[in-house]
Amino acid sequence: MHKTKMKFICFFIVLMTILLDQVTKFLVIEVLFEKHFWNENLFSQLLYYHQKELNSFLNIVLVGNKGVSFSFLTASTIWQTWLLIALAALIIILLVRILWTVNSRFFALSLCLILGGGIGNIIDRIRLHAVIDFIDVHYKNWHFPAFNLADSFITIGVILMAIYVLFLDQDKNEQQ
Repeated sequence: MHKTKMKFICFFIVLMTILLDQVTKFLVIEVLFEKHFWNENLFSQLLYYHQKELNSFLNIVLVGNKGVSFSFLTASTIWQTWLLIALAALIIILLVRILWTVNSRFFALSLCLILGGGIGNIIDRIRLHAVIDFIDVHYKNWHFPAFNLADSFITIGVILMAIYVLFLDQDKNEQQ
């Protein structure tokens, strides 16, 4: 595939993942929980637990995550929040640089999903100083930590990247 065409497709995939992430967060907040998505005080409303049960294993919740994955490193101060934003921005810049040198469409797809998810979560963190999580998968009283579509895109991207590195990377396989 021509490099310019691949870059355009990558840009489109990143843009679509960001839009899907932000639109689903908007719908959950505005429609299901009747909160105001653009309210600058939204995070203070997220401090209270909100839940809508969908079925026996899936709830829609409204949670503000000030940490990183699964609330790890929960940021309690503003400087920690901006440090997480800066770190995420640096990782995104690095991934974009890698993306422009990649020849594999499969590997490029993995990077695009990670980039789109990362940018979607950065938008929340800049706007609210927290990431909006709303998907709650559970079994009886055990709950997986709440997550969002951006987290799903990042996870799928990392899985695809691992598949590429472990099984599809011809350069690595030829060296062994």
